[in-house]
Amino acid sequence: MNISKAKIILITISLLTSCMSIPTQNYFVEITNNPKTKINKSLKIQLFQDFRKGENSDKTGLFLIPFIKASGTELNFPEADRMSINSPIKYYIADILKLELENEYNFNNLYISDEKINNADFLISGKINTFFCSRKIYSYWLGFFGALTWYFGLPAMGDECNLNIEITLQNKSGKNLFSKIYIEESTTYSGLYYNLIELNKVYPEIMKKMMIKVLEDFRPILKN
Repeated sequence: MNISKAKIILITISLLTSCMSIPTQNYFVEITNNPKTKINKSLKIQLFQDFRKGENSDKTGLFLIPFIKASGTELNFPEADRMSINSPIKYYIADILKLELENEYNFNNLYISDEKINNADFLISGKINTFFCSRKIYSYWLGFFGALTWYFGLPAMGDECNLNIEITLQNKSGKNLFSKIYIEESTTYSGLYYNLIELNKVYPEIMKKMMIKVLEDFRPILKN
């Protein structure tokens, strides 16, 4: 293989890699001028255990049938849907946890790992009990009222998610310092002529709701 062909292959791989879905897509931390809290300890984020059940179903085509107001998809595993997260939920949650903790604290070492052995001073682990999302397309019965409704631009699509996630914080010896189940809901709508948003906006929104509470719960323990 000559050098030019090798360069082409390397460039192609780089382009394909750059197109891969980033787990924290559309998620942004709040940048503040407050100095980070220095913590002379290490923290490991263990990839969460997945206890979700069910399957995904797609009934989007039903919205073309008269007298059906709305139809869509039900996602017990949103990452399997091309219009959603496109990366495993456990990586999505772990990356967001790391982003938020890095934004507020300065640990000696903060990392994500799936190794069962823990050598860090703090360990965050958890269970994903539910991460369910429903996406609907509203047809408004395709009648006279439906046409007027679309004319005035009421929501054409809606995304609704709810999660149930248990998060545990332990010390190096395995003692539980904190454990709590977080339950959140979030809904976003996209109009036909207004409020045009990305269909996956609901995912960072629901994660932000949870992370605000997680960080608040962690502060008394991590700063102690």
